[in-house]
Amino acid sequence: RGSGIFYVLLTVTSIPAFTAGFVFPVERPIFNRERSSGMYRVLPYYFASTLADFPFQFFYAIMDSAITYWLMGLNGSFTRFLIFTGIMFLCLLVIQAASLFVGSFSIQPAMATLWVTLIFLLFMSFGGFFLNTDNVPSFYKPLEYASPYKYAFRALLNNDYDGLVFDCPQIPCADVCGVGLNTTTAPTMANSTAEACFLPCPGIKTGAEALESLNFDGHAIWIDVVVLLGMLVFYRVLAYLSLRFVPVGGD
Repeated sequence: RGSGIFYVLLTVTSIPAFTAGFVFPVERPIFNRERSSGMYRVLPYYFASTLADFPFQFFYAIMDSAITYWLMGLNGSFTRFLIFTGIMFLCLLVIQAASLFVGSFSIQPAMATLWVTLIFLLFMSFGGFFLNTDNVPSFYKPLEYASPYKYAFRALLNNDYDGLVFDCPQIPCADVCGVGLNTTTAPTMANSTAEACFLPCPGIKTGAEALESLNFDGHAIWIDVVVLLGMLVFYRVLAYLSLRFVPVGGD
């Protein structure tokens, strides 16, 4: 369940991340020429580029969430679905803004692709799925706190796991291993001829316990949303300042 949510989060954000990195390197020659001739300033160009892409990203996030949310059988509340979609879209915008910032000082698209890939992998690695927050070394903590995936993933899990109770039905061994046993005494499925050849229900039986095991408990969703909004503003401002004051390719 959690792995599915994280996979969808990566899927929704990966395409905008890499496409956004190409925007400014590809348009840079035209932008420099028209800016130097006084046709427009940086701010109108930046706003136009942002607004032109916004409807497509919004539609993309809604369609992706509408399909995957119900297919995965997540929380059936429509309100939870809207929160899920909103967090997905917000994380998409943050990752896109970070990629735009990287592209704003990249001379060639290949350079932007290299930097975006590096940042995307770092964000993903410290997003809370591959590495538990308690296991992150202290000298890597800044990378964890800088990862938008950490806050988006934590908010999505809190949204879905809140009040959830896991149902772990007992499965006859004959249905799993082809033997005529029906017991749950053994802890593994390693030996199909053993007394128990199916994995019994784990110790985590509620959403609250699952969040506690990931160290995601005790965090309100709105706090993660505020952090993501702050990141969005931060990267957008950095991208604008880079376009405005960092000469790339000459004026």
